[in-house]
Amino acid sequence: MKKVMVICAHPDDEIFGPGATMAKYAKEGKKIYFVVLSFGETTHPWYKRSAVAKMRALEGKKAAKYIGATKSTFIGLKEGKFEEEFSKNPQIGKYLKTMIQKIKPDIIFTHSPDDPHPDHKATYNIMMKLTRATTIDVYGFSVWNPYTIKTSDFPHMIVDVTDTFHKKI
Repeated sequence: MKKVMVICAHPDDEIFGPGATMAKYAKEGKKIYFVVLSFGETTHPWYKRSAVAKMRALEGKKAAKYIGATKSTFIGLKEGKFEEEFSKNPQIGKYLKTMIQKIKPDIIFTHSPDDPHPDHKATYNIMMKLTRATTIDVYGFSVWNPYTIKTSDFPHMIVDVTDTFHKKI
């Protein structure tokens, strides 16, 4: 494994989820690519969305650099409207597919199908559509949730991140 992609819904999901694992992989010399579908612009409703988008993108890029990621890309989908935008605008899917084909990741991490957040579920669904015809291994990760709706019967991968967990924090 030489290249790893993380495709997630919001800036910070790539860190709160597999951040320590990505730091470990980067430390091992793997190239890490983050693709964030939104800017997380609704997290600070008291600010203009454009200001929040700019702030969150900057934070995300700084976090990616700190973790050791090669590149962090933001797509700019509207929160709460991922699947609607994806189905209305086929260019989004083509862009993501092209990005995957160019990078040629050995593995992709995305949100778990068990995650109850609507944008996380949508991201999982979009990724399953995009990777259906590929041979790339796709793994789901969890972002902290106050409850679990179900637990899947999918295989689990456990990575010892003792040496890199501090970077996630």
